Amino acid sequence: MPEGVGRAFGLSGFGTAELFISGEYYGLILILLLAIVCVQLSTQLMAKLVDQGDCVPGVGAVE
Repeated sequence: MPEGVGRAFGLSGFGTAELFISGEYYGLILILLLAIVCVQLSTQLMAKLVDQGDCVPGVGAVE
């Protein structure tokens, strides 16, 4: 790959295009895993409140 292309796309820290793509791929996987964990955690917390009766949808709503 020409040096100018590497500088234009910020590949100086990765060395090659293959290393850049693999780094971006693993970065995306990390973000997706964190998003999945956040959804699971929030679902578990909400389910716990509903089971305890602290958060019942529609009860106490002002009309």
